[in-house]
Amino acid sequence: MIKFGIQQGLNVARLGLTEDQILTACVLADKVGYDSIWYMDHSNVPQWNHAIVNDPWVMLSAIAAITNKVELGTCVTDAVRRHPSNIALASITLDRVSHGRGTLGIGAGEAQNIKEFKIQWDKPVGRFEEQLQVIKLLFESSPDHRVSFKGEYYELDNACLQAAPIRKPHPPNIHGSRCTKDACTVRKIW
Repeated sequence: MIKFGIQQGLNVARLGLTEDQILTACVLADKVGYDSIWYMDHSNVPQWNHAIVNDPWVMLSAIAAITNKVELGTCVTDAVRRHPSNIALASITLDRVSHGRGTLGIGAGEAQNIKEFKIQWDKPVGRFEEQLQVIKLLFESSPDHRVSFKGEYYELDNACLQAAPIRKPHPPNIHGSRCTKDACTVRKIW
């Protein structure tokens, strides 16, 4: 079955659409039967000085409040800029406020979103793979089921999130990939 979605990505940012214009487009997409809406996760787009770049999790929550059927997801959350606990909680929160329509699209990241902010960018694939492990553990956590993890980049000590996802065992995850001379990841869904 073919599914159709819209992406609130770089071209929308470049147009400089207001938040109200974006929300109106999302309501229309929901009403005419689109299957999904995807929102980019960038901190900026330096090539376009007049672009408007918003936080995807905030925008997707706003979109969830005014739509009823469309799946909602990030395209693609930049794992390097956010701690895995933040990503896991944001994903669960979107799943909850959208009544089970949230999806986590996540990738290792790209230099465009981090070099100006001086965020550490060594071994992005290793960090990404470890982040996925931590996110999955946190998806399964609760006050009655705390989790611990000790990796090269991240550590949890008896940690838990206190919001259970609507979809079980957790919101769908789509792992983005792209290969360059420095990094390569695998696309998969879990």
